Amino acid sequence: MTNAHLLTADAGTAADTVLEIDDLSIEFRGGRRRSWAPRSVVPAVTNASLRVPRGRTVGLVGESGSGKTTIGRAVLRLVEPKHGVITAAGFQVDRFRGSPPAAYRRAVQAVFQDPLGSLDPLMDVRQILGEPLRVHFGLRGAAREARVRGLLDMVGLSSAHLSRYPHELSGGQRQRVAIAKALAVDPELIILDEPVSALDVSVQGQIVNLLADIQRDLGISYLFIAHDLAVVRHASHEVAVMYRGRIMEVGPADRVCGAPQHPYTRLLFDAVPDPTPRALRTTAAADQPQRKPEPGIEAAANGCPFVARCPLRMVECTQTFPEPTPVRGGGTVACHAAADATPGSHN
Repeated sequence: MTNAHLLTADAGTAADTVLEIDDLSIEFRGGRRRSWAPRSVVPAVTNASLRVPRGRTVGLVGESGSGKTTIGRAVLRLVEPKHGVITAAGFQVDRFRGSPPAAYRRAVQAVFQDPLGSLDPLMDVRQILGEPLRVHFGLRGAAREARVRGLLDMVGLSSAHLSRYPHELSGGQRQRVAIAKALAVDPELIILDEPVSALDVSVQGQIVNLLADIQRDLGISYLFIAHDLAVVRHASHEVAVMYRGRIMEVGPADRVCGAPQHPYTRLLFDAVPDPTPRALRTTAAADQPQRKPEPGIEAAANGCPFVARCPLRMVECTQTFPEPTPVRGGGTVACHAAADATPGSHN
């Protein structure tokens, strides 16, 4: 496995893994500098690998443009990979030709950032939740009505919402309906793409707690894509950090958020207001030498994309992207400097 980022040591078997991405690369075509010139190629994801264990939540975090949403769209078969293997709910997604089969669309669902855009504005809540039950299971009449009411109860809404249209609901209520719609077909995996970023802070916590309750009751797995580090830490069991198409660090959420090993991960968390005094925080910074950046260094195509901003950069960083190195506390980090400082590593 190339550049394999394994989130848990025991997640290797198919029975324990609902999503496995191996060596995934995705490119988009850009514009032309001249009308006769070929289109440029923009790499969106490069050699990314991760696993989502069954019944767990993996947070995929990074800046805008890091490639995290593109990975989610590839799992949903909304973009075509350049190469790599995607196995989700027992299906090898990268081998699909045309539309995915109905069984896959039932097994893998999505909840997007803007429920007002993903919910049919011409349908009321009863119709929105009833439609997938009719299409996938053939439910009608009293059986479908009972299932619709059960879904509403599962997401904390009452039967009074059944006759309302999306525009008549609050943002939090619309997202609850979107979650209920995803749950209607009994999925194994839900791709959550910025599911709370458009909501008020107080409502964000309610939705995250709701998702946790549903996962505990049903055993569903989540790929939680977000840029809000505080939300990701609260919502996820494991965290993968992306930067410019590369997965830089992965591991248990408490370790990655409390003791980040990659310089980029530390930069992300240092930018988040933290009421804990810095002297009391457990970070890897105390264990790693702080080296001054060497001016004028630029990374080659296969180098580390963070090299221009990294305070620990060295010549190796400009030439090759490092293999992931196991770190204390669980997970891996893709960093030449961090690998040098990892206990037990060899130069």
